[in-house]
Amino acid sequence: MFTDTDSLSSETIDEISRLNPSMVYINGGEHSVSMDIEQLMKKQGKAVHRFSGVDRYDTARLIAEKIREGGNKKVVEIASGETSPDALSISSLAVKENAPILLSKKDDLTISTKAALAAWDVEKITIAGQTATISSSVESALVNGFNTGIANTDNIFSGTKNTRRIGGADRYETSALIAKHAVPESKLGVYTSGEIFADALVAGPYAGLKNAPVLLVNKDSVPNAIANYTKISKIDRAVVIGGVSTVYDITFDNIKSLIKR
Repeated sequence: MFTDTDSLSSETIDEISRLNPSMVYINGGEHSVSMDIEQLMKKQGKAVHRFSGVDRYDTARLIAEKIREGGNKKVVEIASGETSPDALSISSLAVKENAPILLSKKDDLTISTKAALAAWDVEKITIAGQTATISSSVESALVNGFNTGIANTDNIFSGTKNTRRIGGADRYETSALIAKHAVPESKLGVYTSGEIFADALVAGPYAGLKNAPVLLVNKDSVPNAIANYTKISKIDRAVVIGGVSTVYDITFDNIKSLIKR
C-alpha cells in the first residue's frame, strides 16, 4: 500500500484496519516514510520491519535477504534500478520462482548488488530487459564472475553460465516475453499501465497471488506485443489495475475484445 511521507491516507488507514495485519513492512527510509507512521503502526500493536538502505539498490538487497529466508536461495532476478517497467514485469517470474529481485544500473551492478551475489550461492539468474537498460558488460559479469573489491566480505562471485536475458524491443514486448516464460498456462491476465509505475507496482503482488502475468499497456491502446500475446495465450479472463486516467475506457474495451477471441 502507498503512503505520503508523513501521513496515511484515509483509504490506507481503512484497509489496514480491515486487514488487521500483525506485521507491517515499510519500504524506504525516514525521508520516504516518516517515523510518525512507523510509530502509529506500533501503537496499534503491530510489529514493524523497515527496509532502509543507503539507496534503492541497497534497499532492494535488504528486501531480497528477507525473501531468501523462506525462498529460493539459488535463483535471482536482475532488473534495472533506473527505469521501473522491466522490474514490474519480472515480478510475476520472481513469485513463480520464489526468488528475490536485485537492481542494477545499466553499466554497473552496484556495490550492494555485487555484495549480495558474492555472499549468496546463486546458480540461476534472469535479466529483465534488453541492453538498453542492462548492458552486455553487466551480463558478462554475471556469467563470468567478478571481484567486489569490498574488504572483509565474501568478495568473489564466480558467475553462473545459467544466466539468461528476457528482453524485447520495448517494455511491452519484454512484458509479453516474461509472461510467456513465467506463467504460460495462466488463464488470467493482469493488465496495467506501462507509463505510470504506481498501478503496476501494486498489481505485482495480486498477479503473483493469482499465478498470472503482469501485462503492460498504454493508456490509450494495447501495444501489439501485448495484443499478440493475449491472442495466442490461454488467457480468457482479465483484471485491469488502474483508473480511467491511466487505462482509458477504449483500452479496457480493447482488452475485453482480445479475450473474447
